[in-house]
Amino acid sequence: MPPSDGRNSIRRSVHDVANRLGLGRVLVIKDPPRGGSHDLQTTLMAANLRPTTTHATEASSNCIPTMKPRSSLAFVVAGLFLLATSPLAVRAAVPSREELALSKKWTAAHFDTRRTQLPFSFNYGGKSSAELLSQWKLSITNRKVGDAKRERTLTWQDPATRLLVRCVVIEYSNYPAVEWTLYFKNEGGASTPILKDVEALDAQFERKTGGEFVLHTTIGDWSTAASFQPITQTLEPGQTKSFAPYGGRPNNAAFPFYNLQQPGGGILLAVGWPGQWASSFTRDADRSLRIKAGQQELSASLQPGEEIRSPLIAMVFWRGNDLVAAQNLWRSWMVAHNLPRTGDRQLPPTQIVACSSHQYKEMTLANEENQKMFVDRYVQEGMKLDYWWMDAGWYPCNGEWVNTGTWEPDPERFPRGLRAVSDHARAKGIKTIVWFEPERVGDTNSWIAKNHPEWLLSKKAKITAAPKGGSFGSGPGRLFNLGNREALGWLINHVDRLIREQGIDLYRQDFNIDPLTFWKGADSPDRQGMTENLYVQGYLAYWDALRQRHPQLRIDSCASGGRRDDLETLRRAVPLIRSDHLFEPTSQQNHHFQYASWIPYHGAGYVVGHSDSKWARALIPTVFEPTCLPASRCAMTCVIRN
Repeated sequence: MPPSDGRNSIRRSVHDVANRLGLGRVLVIKDPPRGGSHDLQTTLMAANLRPTTTHATEASSNCIPTMKPRSSLAFVVAGLFLLATSPLAVRAAVPSREELALSKKWTAAHFDTRRTQLPFSFNYGGKSSAELLSQWKLSITNRKVGDAKRERTLTWQDPATRLLVRCVVIEYSNYPAVEWTLYFKNEGGASTPILKDVEALDAQFERKTGGEFVLHTTIGDWSTAASFQPITQTLEPGQTKSFAPYGGRPNNAAFPFYNLQQPGGGILLAVGWPGQWASSFTRDADRSLRIKAGQQELSASLQPGEEIRSPLIAMVFWRGNDLVAAQNLWRSWMVAHNLPRTGDRQLPPTQIVACSSHQYKEMTLANEENQKMFVDRYVQEGMKLDYWWMDAGWYPCNGEWVNTGTWEPDPERFPRGLRAVSDHARAKGIKTIVWFEPERVGDTNSWIAKNHPEWLLSKKAKITAAPKGGSFGSGPGRLFNLGNREALGWLINHVDRLIREQGIDLYRQDFNIDPLTFWKGADSPDRQGMTENLYVQGYLAYWDALRQRHPQLRIDSCASGGRRDDLETLRRAVPLIRSDHLFEPTSQQNHHFQYASWIPYHGAGYVVGHSDSKWARALIPTVFEPTCLPASRCAMTCVIRN
């Protein structure tokens, strides 16, 4: 299109979206930089969970308001974020009777009687679980969990060593879904024999004739434009396809969600493990496929009273040949039964979030005065923010946000704490988000490093090389051991106090370190995988404790972008960012295409317009960069200058 038409289209799109957001007046730069064109009519979509879409370019140019920037103050609005449901057309989100019956039949065949073929396996003391469990006494309990779920617990115990094995199964009545988790507890007085090869999922599936098994997933996140690239692979006879993340973060170059398609339907599958999981899909020479999934490495003796757990396995059954309908069935189940609710049982509403990270080197140059100034200017310009975001660097860090480990507001820059900012924002109807990274202690002179070095994991083991083609790397420092009960208890109490004292409404947790090398480095030969297992349990218990103490608290999950978005994490938190690869519009649309198929509730962040940040200026060529966002709303930033 001609440059003038392109600029007018951009202006119309900006203001139409602003009106949808209720932002009021929004400044549009008079002469946006040229270079590159975008088809706004195909990239800006309304997300109302219907097959049809509404285009953001339909607004009349006669409705464009004008606004002059205030004088004598250079002010850049940057880092706006949005949260809501995503726009994949729903064609079959309601399960059919056939799908519900299929799920019920499979669950009964694998969990209902003593003669079932259990869909998991392990080795204990050199013997297989199939051999052992048939000899151990089995007890079964059932109870309703809410209106649509039934919990069944199968329990076995070794009479010799007192190892207790529990399988907790959740069956859904309104969705063709089932899930389960294994627990192993030593109730004896001595250490157990070696427990190993624990496969939370170990099951055989048979396809009909007339087609092959086809596996659908993505490559996960590695902070590039190629993050979440779809993978579709036909599983040929005799072939094994294996997956595992890199470095211990579950979505790091892998994705623990699959759609296994076969003639006439398929199974949607998730491995819920915020650690180092592994899965494999093995075809035989005939019509069968064996699927295994679990913690990648576990070979350990359990000490008296010690308990470990397996990854959560969840499956949703679907019928037909429509992959979009199948994914929408999964998304519908995710919304109904998995998204984290606050104490009032409400989902987070669509929200607009802003920060000043691009102006103040994250928060390392921020202080009480400039944070209040930014909040005030948003309000003055009629932009209705829901949250003000204070990101990395609000603590003592010597000008570098990676120097973590002292979780208190910097007394020089925030003499009255973050509370002075949060109270100022709250008085204007704006809540606050505050960033934490408690698992990485990057500063050797921090409070944690100096006072409790015994809480830190320091020894590193060698792990496999990072895959080629992505962006990898691990932040500096040591790993705070969430598997240490004393350390975990301190952290819960300390962050609980900060949330209350500093007036924090949304807790954002980042994770910029690969934990696997530390976990493995701490394990003895007879305890392989134990540090990881206890750590993962501590991580989940930490968030559960915060949510219990603060029923209205929302949590944002981040791990160098979208590298820890497994199902267990997503039941406690909503990721505000899909990937640290941000801003460029084409990659954002590509990321959204596959990510939203599995994770229907998330945020997206963009900088639009010029920024005083050197790297932002290089990245952002146009005033308004459209994208297919996870909502019927778009978030944007714009420049308000002298």
